Amino acid sequence: MGAGRAVPLRVEKPHDKLRFENNLYWRVGARVRIVRGERSYQSLKVWRKETGQELLDGRRLGLFKNPKLSPHAAGVHAGECVGVSLLQAFRPLPGSPATKGGLNLSGRLGLEPGPSDFLGDALPTQGTWPVRAVSGLGRL
Repeated sequence: MGAGRAVPLRVEKPHDKLRFENNLYWRVGARVRIVRGERSYQSLKVWRKETGQELLDGRRLGLFKNPKLSPHAAGVHAGECVGVSLLQAFRPLPGSPATKGGLNLSGRLGLEPGPSDFLGDALPTQGTWPVRAVSGLGRL
């Protein structure tokens, strides 16, 4: 997620083995902009077509949509480093596109994410997987 001149995704040193699959991108008040190495892409569609990113078995993945996330907690400011235990901002609100449509990492990609995300929330064992940064990462 980005705001103003911020870029939702910037890959400084692209590598053939680096994959982006089923992410939710958003830029407040502007169109998506993705930077990969020296190239800049002005749409998810063009980036997908030219790089093969956000594609799995020919199926288009990823979306550019307002994630509808909770705000920072009182007293915490953007860019401030706080412990994971204090991370209460940026959780999906009701109606957020981040609550469904995710990939089952073990079933689809052979990756074992573990029983919970790094905040300690249990990951689903079946059914709908969320699309969000805190899910599917395993415990840090």
